[in-house]
Parts: sequence; structure tokens; C-alpha cells
Amino acid sequence: MDTDLPSFSQYLESMAVDEEVIHRWTREPSWMSFDAELGYTLANSMPAEGIDGCGTITTIDSTGARRRMVYAEDRPRINSYGNSFTHCQQVSDGETWQEYLGGHLGEPIGNFGVGGYGVYQAFRRLLREEQTDHGADYLIFYVWGNDSVRSLTRCFRAFVGPRMDVLYAGREAEMFHGNPWSNIEFDPVSKAFVERPNLLADEADLLALSDPAWMRDNLRDDVALQLSTFADGLQSSLDIEVADSMATALGRQLSWKLGDPEALRGQAKALLDTYGNVATLEILARLERFAGERDKRLLVVINDGDYRALPQMREGVDRFDQELLDGLSEASYPVIDMTAITFEEYVDSGIPWQSFKDRHYVNGTGHFSPAGNHHFAYAIKDGIVSWLEPKPRPYESGSRSAIDYDSYMKRS
Repeated sequence: MDTDLPSFSQYLESMAVDEEVIHRWTREPSWMSFDAELGYTLANSMPAEGIDGCGTITTIDSTGARRRMVYAEDRPRINSYGNSFTHCQQVSDGETWQEYLGGHLGEPIGNFGVGGYGVYQAFRRLLREEQTDHGADYLIFYVWGNDSVRSLTRCFRAFVGPRMDVLYAGREAEMFHGNPWSNIEFDPVSKAFVERPNLLADEADLLALSDPAWMRDNLRDDVALQLSTFADGLQSSLDIEVADSMATALGRQLSWKLGDPEALRGQAKALLDTYGNVATLEILARLERFAGERDKRLLVVINDGDYRALPQMREGVDRFDQELLDGLSEASYPVIDMTAITFEEYVDSGIPWQSFKDRHYVNGTGHFSPAGNHHFAYAIKDGIVSWLEPKPRPYESGSRSAIDYDSYMKRS
């Protein structure tokens, strides 16, 4: 092991949050608020993180969804769930892919995405919202990048670690979203996935995050967190016995390369990928059952952005999420692989990758820009139209004329 790095226990202790950050976060405006089940949900905000460094207007309505601009007076028959690429962070309310797509289809799309969520947290949000009077008949579920691993970890703060400190230096209280949340983990003994409640019952408990011993004692048996931080070179410890037990339970036999730290980190990353892919397939199976029991129709979008799968495709090596795609190949619901669509478009463009990204991402790096969300909306349009019954009003069969408008826009 690399003795220049902290042990896993030392790393966890170092992830304790400054008490003043927690005090400020609970009393000052923030882009999110505490949630005992999901860790946090969104609040109105206008962070300066858009194109040209502009502020981005984010408005949250009474249902907890992002404000709808097009056909806002109508109740959506489509709701969308996922992380920040569903929420459309770094653009304003009218610039999301839901707004562009809804404007084209002639109907609103509910946006319940939350930045930072994993697959499991988005699933739990969906279960909550879809059992209310603002639930919808059609559900778009968006799986991005490392959402599969976020599902498995107990505390987002410890998972993102020093990267959050660098990203939000000087804005830690305003942008804090490192809360523990409900998560899903695999139990090697029972060989089953178990759902775990949030470690913190209410907002008053948040000060526990400032206690290094609490962080260590509550997270040191988080296997996904240990694998992730070890693979990323954030700490030096890998419990081989625990990792091997997990690998065996997931049907993987590994000959651990103990004398080669770099290779060992690669093995930890590969095991974590398997763990996340299998967990996501389990969550989607539960989601499919939920939707079927309530006569709702499901569509899943897979999109990596520029996280790992797209770089791997450009390098001609296997995608880290291939096991997930293989598992979805015979799904009863439609799946749109936006990662593959983007790769094909990049190859066809014939331009350098960064130039391609500049067309679609805020400042060529972060989330989709308004142009990127517009592109995404039209890239998935055909799949959405074929999924919906009845078809969106612009796609209904029959003649069109100006005098047909009133009857055309109003369905019985």
C-alpha cells in the first residue's frame, strides 16, 4: 500500500465538515434543503455558474419540481427523474431539455432531477412523487456517469471528498450538499441488496458530520466508499478479505495483485463498476415493478456525458457500464443510449473532441449548456414520440388547418 496516503479511517476522519459551514448552511440561503430520506432536495437559487459566468435562475414549484415554462397550465403526463443532468444544472428554467422537448411535443414535462443524486436516490424520489396527485403516466428515468456508485454510498460528502472542497472553495456553506442519504448495499452473507435509511434523522443531527469519530465509525464498513476512494488514490487501505467476499458474492473471482498498487487500484475500480452496474439493474427491476403495478410506462436514458464511457469509446476499449447495457438489452421498456448517440455524432463531426464539447457544455466542461440541452432534447425526441400513446398533438394523424386549433389542442 502507498504509505504516503492516509488510511481509510484517516481519510474518513478528514472528511468531517467544519462546524461553521453547517451552522451557516442551516441559517443562510442555499440551493438545497435537508431531507431526512433523500439527504436534500432543491430550493430556489441563482448560482453564477452559467454560460459567460452568468447566474442561472432555478425555481422550484410547490411540488418540488423545477418550474415549467411551456404549457405550464397543463398537468404533465411525463415526469423525469435523475441527477443534475436531469435537473439541468448550469442553465436557467427555460433552457432545460424538458422545456425544449415539451415545447416541440406541445405538452409539459415534469422535472424532478436533483444534482448529486445517484440512481437509488432518484428512484426513492420517484417513489415519493409518483404516489401523489402530481404523479404521471409516463416516467423518464435518467442514469448518468457514476450515478450507479452514488447509489451505494452512505454519505455524498465522503464520496466526492476533496473534489468538493476544490470546486466550492469559499462557497462551502452556500453549495454544501454532502449529507448522508438513504442508499442500497449488497449483503454478501444473504446475497441480496438491502436498503438502508439515512444515518441522520433530522436537520438537528447534521452537526454529527463535524465529528471525525462519527464519520469514521459510521462509514468505515461502507464497502463501495472504500473501493471508490482506494481506486481514486485518495487513501491507501483496501480490506482484501472484504473486497474478495464482495467479488465472490457478485460472481467475480479475482486474483488480487497485492504487490502492484496501480494494478490493485484497477481491480478495485473494476469491482466497483460491477457492484454499481448490478445495483442499478436491481433498482431498475424494482422501478419496473412499481411502474407496472400502477400502470405507468417507463423509459430509461443512459448518458455518460464525458465521464468515463465516452473516453473509453474514443480509445476503443470496453465501456465501464457495458454490464448495465447488457442487462438492459432485453428490458421490457425502451432504453435510449445517449452515450452511443453522442459518440456517433462526434465521429461524424470530424472535429477535435474539445471542439465538439464546446458546442454542448457550459464553457466546454461542466453540464449541458442551453445548446447542449436543445441537442439532447432532439436526440431523444424520436424515442419519446414512439413511446407515447396517444401521440403528442403535433404527431397525431390527420389534416391540419388554422381553424382546427381549438379542437386539436383540447383532448377529451
